[in-house]
Amino acid sequence: MKKYDIFISYRRTNSDGTNIGTQLARTLQKEFERRRYKVFFDYSDCKDEDFVKTIFPAIEASKIFIFLLTEGALDRCVNPKDWVRQEISHAIKFHCKIIPLNPDSSFDNWPSEFPAELEPLKTIQISDISTGSLFEKSIDLVEEDRIRPYIRPLRILRLLVKLLLITLILVSVALVVDRVRYSKCNTIGDYNYYLDHWGIRKTSALKQINSIKEILYSSIPDDLRENCRVNYPLISVESASAINQILGNMIFVKGGEFYMGRDPNMDFFESKKESPRHIDSVDDFWISQFEMSAQEYNNLIGEKTSMSYDIPLVNVSWYCADSIAMLLRSLTGLPFDLPTEQQWEYAATAEGKIYSHYSGGNDAIKIAWCKIHPQIGDSAHRRNDNIAPIDCNMLDLYDMSGNVWEWCKNNFYSYADGHVFDSKTIRGGSFRSELYQLSITYRDTQSPNEKSDDLGFRLVINALEK
Repeated sequence: MKKYDIFISYRRTNSDGTNIGTQLARTLQKEFERRRYKVFFDYSDCKDEDFVKTIFPAIEASKIFIFLLTEGALDRCVNPKDWVRQEISHAIKFHCKIIPLNPDSSFDNWPSEFPAELEPLKTIQISDISTGSLFEKSIDLVEEDRIRPYIRPLRILRLLVKLLLITLILVSVALVVDRVRYSKCNTIGDYNYYLDHWGIRKTSALKQINSIKEILYSSIPDDLRENCRVNYPLISVESASAINQILGNMIFVKGGEFYMGRDPNMDFFESKKESPRHIDSVDDFWISQFEMSAQEYNNLIGEKTSMSYDIPLVNVSWYCADSIAMLLRSLTGLPFDLPTEQQWEYAATAEGKIYSHYSGGNDAIKIAWCKIHPQIGDSAHRRNDNIAPIDCNMLDLYDMSGNVWEWCKNNFYSYADGHVFDSKTIRGGSFRSELYQLSITYRDTQSPNEKSDDLGFRLVINALEK
């Protein structure tokens, strides 16, 4: 039901048959509507049965009930079915603010026979109005004294309620939008952009930024930390965790000269690809203690998962492995790369000091996850798996022999004549390898586009600026 400020009740015709009441009611309707009040004015052909459907609900929905005391307007109220009587009675029943208006002092006195239910009307002040030149002024007085004090506070209250509702809606929408914006933040750059664009959850965003940085630096060796030039906008919780783990597992290798290739005096299978033995050299570098894991890769690229993939990342081409090193360079500013063949063999021989068959000793069962291991399956082992070999070499490097083949940076070349081939070098052997393939000097080739479930890689960081 529509709400109204004013309901106008009137007697349509006087005792002499004139319709002064109707004319005056229409004039009042227009004047009050001009003053921006919502006015109900009944239809001239409204029938008795329409009271329940139209008139009564309109009275209940009105704040002010104006009754025109035109000449003889109350005389017919002795009839219980009189519509004016029913209107006034309904207004009294629903506690409307009743304002009797006396046009041009036409009202003389209350009828001698007056219904008891309308008696409260006699206690209400009657306001005089003029129907002539002073009409507007007389309405001004009625409005100021009897309508505005009652309607304005309600209007203000309604306005305040509307403003409050609008504010609540806007705040709710803002909170929802902000929650969505915040939930989409992943990297430090995302959180900074959120803060720069009036994010509401500033404390949480700053806390998350600090948390990412804390994760990033919590266990990085001092030398590496000092040389990091982290690209913070691209760092997320997951990539920070991966970088921290990768850098935390880097082993420093002091550069120098070493014998590269198979010692002809060693009593072991020799491949022509490993000869002749020759002196080579490398600069200082850092090398990963373990092969790159699937979990580190997933975290690095922001692949959120609750599963543990602490096994070597396999089925990666040389190009994919090289791109991961490039990604780490862009994120940390450190010269990440795949190890050259020289770096790989120098690290496998513990800086050229230990020339055993395998990297860490001569007992393949203790050193290498390979074909002859009693518990070998058809897959690489997890890092620090209890059933897997636990011996490392003197540099604390694991799985330099066995587990998965490892990509090297450079193309395969001949030791004898220096001829360079189009394929890449792979080293170390895998869980499918024969013993001779696990040797620290054994070399093999692979197309850089090839992928295999027993081929992965480990990372190096080349010489740092001092």
